[in-house]
Amino acid sequence: MQKSDGTTLSFAGFIDQVREVKKSLTNMYMTFEQMVAEGDKVMEIHVVEANMAPTDKHLGGKIKVRLITFWELMDGKIVLCDELSHIEHGPPEARDLGSRTSK
Repeated sequence: MQKSDGTTLSFAGFIDQVREVKKSLTNMYMTFEQMVAEGDKVMEIHVVEANMAPTDKHLGGKIKVRLITFWELMDGKIVLCDELSHIEHGPPEARDLGSRTSK
């Protein structure tokens, strides 16, 4: 399950969301700034910088997003991704990237 900025997605929705992000962003770089792990739980802060691919929502450009994410693992698999994102640079239309799906 993924919770992102007030939207909850199933595992299938999470996979769809990842595919949509891959369509929307190019040349993506991720920097982990902080990370704490205890048992099967991980809390981290990361920054994503990327180029936005031209789509029906925008005309490209650069984006920078800061994410605070809590992960829960079970038997070596992700069972929960709970995150908050903040666009530091980029168009407001990109606000839904953390929960954007093809539907």
